[in-house]
Amino acid sequence: MQFIQHRVNKISDLKSLNSALGAEIDIRSDVYQPSSLHLAHDPWSPGDKLSEWLETYKEQNQTGTIIFNTKEDNLEEEILKLCDKYQISNFFFLDTALPTLIRFLQTAHAPKFACRLSKYESLEFLEPFEKQVKWLWADCFHGEPLDASLLERASKKFQICLVSPELQKQSLDKINSFKHLVPFLHSICSKRPDLWT
Repeated sequence: MQFIQHRVNKISDLKSLNSALGAEIDIRSDVYQPSSLHLAHDPWSPGDKLSEWLETYKEQNQTGTIIFNTKEDNLEEEILKLCDKYQISNFFFLDTALPTLIRFLQTAHAPKFACRLSKYESLEFLEPFEKQVKWLWADCFHGEPLDASLLERASKKFQICLVSPELQKQSLDKINSFKHLVPFLHSICSKRPDLWT
């Protein structure tokens, strides 16, 4: 089981990250510097440069999965170039716009993308992607766990990363009601990975 720390958007946070953990980061473009990407969850916010963040990740010998949560469309090509530059291969893209995802299905990078499974996005909707996309982001918008039998079926086709309920503004106590899903998961994205063990 891989635990992924949610929103590690500052190099200072990365420097204190346990080496056993992965990191979810939010990526935006810098309109004043073409091809420059920075880390920020909210729009029009400054942030650390992605290139410097990845350089630090590499220098620290981090090995956990990186989730690139792209907050704008068409950032993926530049992120892939940076991953090549820093020889980072353990990552996937989250929240990719559907037309962009479909375009990448025709490339060798297709396994580096995630589809979402939730109350609103069914497993049947994901059938066209199951032979190409490797990752599944299992979300819980209203703080209720997805059905275990659904995740069991999905785990035969995808590597599942579960959204821990506190990411959807639920209390930390809710984590206990999700623990029965662990056998079907590859990873969990959480603000508090320590509460899962």
